[in-house]
Amino acid sequence: MDLKKAYDSVDWNFIEDMLRALKFPDKFIQMIMECVKSPKYSLVINGSCYGYFAGKKGLKQGDPMSPLLFVIGMDYLSRTMKMIGEKSEFKFHPRCSGVKLNHLCFADDLILCSKGDFKSVYLMLQGFKHFSNVSGLEVNENKTEVFTAGMKEEEVQRILNVSGFTRGKLPFKYLGVPISHRRLGVKDCLMMVEKIIARVRCWSSRNISYQGRLVLVNAVFLSIQVYWSQIFVLPKKVIHEIQMVCRAYLWSGNYFSSRGGYVAWEKVCIPKNAGGLGVRNLECWNKATMGRYAWALENKKDNLWIKWVSELYVKNDNWWDYKPAQGCSWYWKKICDVKEEMKSKINVVVLQNMSEYSVKSIYNILTGNFTKIHWDKYVWERMIRPKHRFFLWLMKMDRIQTTKRLYAMGIATTYQCLICGLQEENQEHLFFECSYSKAVLRRIITWMGIHHSNLNVQSFMHWISRCKEAKFKKQVYAAVLGALVYHIWRIRNEVYWSQKVSSVNNTVNRVQKDVIERCYSVLPKKKKSEKVVRVKEPGDDYDDEGLEDLIDRVCAQGVGSSSDNAKKEEDEKEAGVVSSSTPGLHVVPVNNHGIILCRSLQQYNKYLSDLSPEQRLLILKK
Repeated sequence: MDLKKAYDSVDWNFIEDMLRALKFPDKFIQMIMECVKSPKYSLVINGSCYGYFAGKKGLKQGDPMSPLLFVIGMDYLSRTMKMIGEKSEFKFHPRCSGVKLNHLCFADDLILCSKGDFKSVYLMLQGFKHFSNVSGLEVNENKTEVFTAGMKEEEVQRILNVSGFTRGKLPFKYLGVPISHRRLGVKDCLMMVEKIIARVRCWSSRNISYQGRLVLVNAVFLSIQVYWSQIFVLPKKVIHEIQMVCRAYLWSGNYFSSRGGYVAWEKVCIPKNAGGLGVRNLECWNKATMGRYAWALENKKDNLWIKWVSELYVKNDNWWDYKPAQGCSWYWKKICDVKEEMKSKINVVVLQNMSEYSVKSIYNILTGNFTKIHWDKYVWERMIRPKHRFFLWLMKMDRIQTTKRLYAMGIATTYQCLICGLQEENQEHLFFECSYSKAVLRRIITWMGIHHSNLNVQSFMHWISRCKEAKFKKQVYAAVLGALVYHIWRIRNEVYWSQKVSSVNNTVNRVQKDVIERCYSVLPKKKKSEKVVRVKEPGDDYDDEGLEDLIDRVCAQGVGSSSDNAKKEEDEKEAGVVSSSTPGLHVVPVNNHGIILCRSLQQYNKYLSDLSPEQRLLILKK
């Protein structure tokens, strides 16, 4: 049953009577009804507003109180149906007589159930008619259907004539999912798969990086099936279809792709600290969510569903050792199968000791233990740009499509390095045995102040983990590594597509620019209201800045907050930067440039206006 314009039809006097019957304080009821009766309306006729006039009934849409008041009103229907169930003439549905269940209600959607005889159905219709008369809520006959099983056709027709409803056929939808007497099939779940494909089509025309696609897969596409996975054990074919769509989008950007991905999907679905991408394994996650019912039955939770299945199926048996009978429904057998799988991996004491069910904990147990890796914290470091992280992960998986790999597949015509053309191109050569990448690396480690030679990616990560530096510096070193390998690969692709190689200086500048901008964007400022204004001469590049000064003075080590004021003034004077007397504004030298920290642009302009013309010219130059 569907209620017609539920919120707009509720009678105000009915709500007030319900609040009084539930013994709410008079002053509270008066305040609530003042809010309920306050709305006024106007009409727009031919582009002009007419009104205002007061309303006579209904609850305001969007008002936080409206759902609560509506539930209080529907409680009257539940009490009415309970009284009907106590009548001797009424007979419950054969599977609901144990818990005396004759109705289910979710907002304005109702299910009324009874034994298939005219007298029981007529009593329920009379009870709803009484509720409709006192509350103002009416049934929407166009959206209400009658479902029968094992009844004579004459009896069914008599019920349809009295109610005015139409006859429905299984399956039907309730709360967005199919309700059926048979096993959930692939056809029943097609609408969920099509919804995921529709989302993919919206994004397939965008030029999104691998890391961006990974975020969409985790946050958007896999979240669509969450609601279904908490209600049904999904068919394996449906899970496979969803995984195919997600895999195709991750590696190709489309909802379908005939070629495989760079990394096997089983590897993608393991946690990041074990070498994967942390994408959910849908089959295990589905079982973990359905395991909530096994946990609730073991702990005998106080809810209607637990009471119903305990009365109908489990009865006095021990749930952990229970085996379903042959004639049980397919849905109940699936829940028992989930319980058996949990039983093989989880001790019953673990479930009994869980005060609240944790899907994450059960999921981790079902997926099993994975061998931990040591390099994950340097690949997935927050300081590294997201697209650099994904490429660094691909490189650690040895899945970069070098010419040697493409030549072995029969795709490329040569296996020589596209940049130097002297040796075969594999990951070891590209990072950093190639003369070009070696020259870029040499410039970068000089910029970082690292006194180490003959580094490759593995030894670079090992050096970062072993070096005795502050945590923040290690994060910046990881960001440098991510930007370095990404830009070398970008140069390699530029050679393939446009047959030109950028200069070493240009590549180094891009790496430095990416790292410095990432540091400024990720790190929180010491004072949130302060803005950083960097004054530089036109044409300057990032080679002038030492990374030590950038890290120690700007990003991490308390810019403008030195306790030694004499030393600070001496440094500022030496750098040619004029000290400021403006409160909340600091001027800090970095090599031959000035870093000005100010709360606003107006404060910065005031600082300049207080200076003499000569001092202002000096500041703007520096």
